[in-house]
Amino acid sequence: MKVRAVIKRDFEVDLGEGPSSLRAGEERELEHWQLRVLRRHGLAEPLNPVGPTAVRKLRLSEARQPGLQPLPQGFYSLLAGEMEHLRREGG
Repeated sequence: MKVRAVIKRDFEVDLGEGPSSLRAGEERELEHWQLRVLRRHGLAEPLNPVGPTAVRKLRLSEARQPGLQPLPQGFYSLLAGEMEHLRREGG
């Protein structure tokens, strides 16, 4: 499953699909592992991060609904990536 991400600066990289030139501001669909590696080096950010605020919103929404609501696709993987990023950043 892929996730939408925004590139933070220009660079060239091989993400396992052959060499690519990525440009700042460009939106790309990346595999979760690709985003984690690029994010670790400050090169990309998820377009729709799933952090503590998003989790709170989901909890509030769930509390108001009579049944279980579906989570966004890739929710747990995105959340794991966000938690890893926060740990690394000391946040």
